[in-house]
Amino acid sequence: MPLITLQIVQHLHLGGIEKLVIDFLKFKTKNHQLFIVALEGSKQASLSHWPELKRYQTSLIFLNKPKKFDIQAIKKLRAIIHQHRIQAIYTHHIGPLLYGTLANLGLGRQHIHIEHDAWHLKKTKNRFITNIALRKKTRLVADACAVATDLSKCLHHPINHIITNGINTEYFRKGDPHQARQALNLPTQYTLIGCAGRLVKEKGLSNVIQALSELSDHIHLVLAGTGQEKKHLTNLINKLHLTHRIHWLGHCEQMIYFYQALDLYILASHHEGLPLALLEAQACECTIIATNVGAINEVLSPSHGYLIEPNNVPILINTIKHALKQPKPLVLTVEEKKRIDIRHTVHCYEALL
Repeated sequence: MPLITLQIVQHLHLGGIEKLVIDFLKFKTKNHQLFIVALEGSKQASLSHWPELKRYQTSLIFLNKPKKFDIQAIKKLRAIIHQHRIQAIYTHHIGPLLYGTLANLGLGRQHIHIEHDAWHLKKTKNRFITNIALRKKTRLVADACAVATDLSKCLHHPINHIITNGINTEYFRKGDPHQARQALNLPTQYTLIGCAGRLVKEKGLSNVIQALSELSDHIHLVLAGTGQEKKHLTNLINKLHLTHRIHWLGHCEQMIYFYQALDLYILASHHEGLPLALLEAQACECTIIATNVGAINEVLSPSHGYLIEPNNVPILINTIKHALKQPKPLVLTVEEKKRIDIRHTVHCYEALL
């Protein structure tokens, strides 16, 4: 008898949680049928912004609910659970948790809730909703030890499991930097440092741009991602006269080339859970500078990078200068690769059922 499960996310914009649930589709076992529900957004818009989703579209369901609380979305979720004979529900983050819990009332399906960070629970409203929505039978999973520790301070519910997020380490691997730069139309004559992720304040990208203004003109910055902070970042870049040293990639389909093209990867976030970009950069054997927030210190291999305090531009500048003078990092060990591989992650989640 096949296992039939439902993953519920807020939307299917390209991001860490969204990439993870798509990887669940890619690497699930043969007897496992999996559907993904996006509470917000339409199929057309998501496929347009993330073309890779087209190959999985028969497993994707979009509710296109409004931003406000919507009773109809709960009814639609219940209908989906019945129609597809869903045996277990996975929810990611606060919105999907609330809707998944309400849709499952009286149905008794297994419910596994996954928290990828805890800093959003500093808000009283979010903490209240999460504590109410977590039922006794709901199993709570944290994706890192640091996340589990922070959750235990905010929630009344026990943390039942810790399962580390993973990436496809067979895809993300070391390559030819020159070829990668040519594939992305990046200059080959400069030293390239780079950041990847949504363009939002908590990613600390303004600090990286300020640091760039104090570095040699031979160092350029590559930014992969889209988001609401782009206008602010563009204004800062213009103010510091750095336009000629910034390379915007926007949504990047071939992220493997992005990492392979870099001399240094920087993750300057103020808040994080366990960022997949950090795992991808390590698998591509990048030298890494990352802020010591969330679970970063749990997964950053000492042979690959430097941990620094967040929101400290002078330390970031000095660390960049130092890192660029050092030899390239060592190859990940077999054990390190296994620990961050998506196949291991998927196996652990399927084993819960």
